[in-house]
Amino acid sequence: MVITRRRLLIGSAALVGSSLVGSSALSGSARASTPSVLSSARPAEPRFAQRTLFVITRSKNANVVYYDLRVGPQGIRAKVDPLDVYWRMYAQKGEREELTWAERQLAYGYELLSSVELNGFRARLTALPTRPIEVWRTDEAKFVASCSIAKQVGILRQVHVVTSERWTGAVVQYIDLFGIDVKTQEPLTERIDQRT
Repeated sequence: MVITRRRLLIGSAALVGSSLVGSSALSGSARASTPSVLSSARPAEPRFAQRTLFVITRSKNANVVYYDLRVGPQGIRAKVDPLDVYWRMYAQKGEREELTWAERQLAYGYELLSSVELNGFRARLTALPTRPIEVWRTDEAKFVASCSIAKQVGILRQVHVVTSERWTGAVVQYIDLFGIDVKTQEPLTERIDQRT
């Protein structure tokens, strides 16, 4: 039997089972790290499209979840579902694939926390419920998503989830956040340890 990418729900929704959803600093047992240099090398830089705000990468394979903004010349055009969230299947040929219902609900979806205006909105990611994001237009008329990274306001670029395989499925070990400090334009990194 050939299993392609992550159709086995245990493999991708294990993010939920291992406390990406329902966390305290991400969860009762999850601990947010203090700002420091990460011990492992940064994952490969994913390819960004014109409207890409940020991505989620995983240690499991090369597939990437993209969060693109539905934007037009005047600003954000979709008032109900402003983010286009989908897979790029780089472990195969790089084709686009839509998220399943379970992936949206349990791992990679989002919930709006404010109304959607032409210049921005606030949302909560299912993968990082205690780190609300704010999407806003910069002075250069470019849209970005910001959140707390290493106790600073940072422009979020990449969330990297490192898992280990167990007989019950993938278990999240830690999550690395990568971004850019809004004030200094310096790189920001933070590791959120999921191990108990």
